Amino acid sequence: MSDLTDNASLYDPNTGEWLAVVRSSSPSQVDRAIAAAARAHDAGEWLGLGIDGRAPFLLAVADELDNHAERIAHLDSLNSGVPISTTRLFANSNGDTVRSAVRRMQAWGDSYQVSADGRLVEIHRIPWGATGLIMPWNAPSAMAVKKISFALASGSTAVMKPSPASPWSAQIIAAACSKVGISQGRRRHRPNGHVDRKRGAQNVWAMV
Repeated sequence: MSDLTDNASLYDPNTGEWLAVVRSSSPSQVDRAIAAAARAHDAGEWLGLGIDGRAPFLLAVADELDNHAERIAHLDSLNSGVPISTTRLFANSNGDTVRSAVRRMQAWGDSYQVSADGRLVEIHRIPWGATGLIMPWNAPSAMAVKKISFALASGSTAVMKPSPASPWSAQIIAAACSKVGISQGRRRHRPNGHVDRKRGAQNVWAMV
């Protein structure tokens, strides 16, 4: 089976104008992405960094999103039909969404201690497994950033599925994560596109 399937089209929701052909990941590609995320979770490299080790990567992603906020706003408006005045509000807050996830996780910590019947019990916050993130067509970047930032901040690995109706800003989020060294498995629209590990953990997340 081919890695990419269907050849559906994207249209401007305001004018009906044809924009581009969109090809979706095949079931086998999705299976590979999920398997890679599961292996990365089991290996524990990303979780093992602790929130203080994960924070610099995520804060660097936040800075990248700030740098590309205007482009994200334009793409979200073009894909979803939402006025750019609204998509700018979302796009300009994406970086702070990531920073908020980091602050919250640092406040909670990776573990904490409680007293039980005179004994000291240590509770660890450990993700159950790889996280599946499914995005809606509206507010595409805002939802993607919120979901992936909290998943990665918690130490989870993730597989992200953008809406086929509004996938373009997800490419910028993907590029931001890859640029700062949060390694990615296989990307939507990029057959055989594997990003080599630079820092952090291998195949921490994938987009299908």
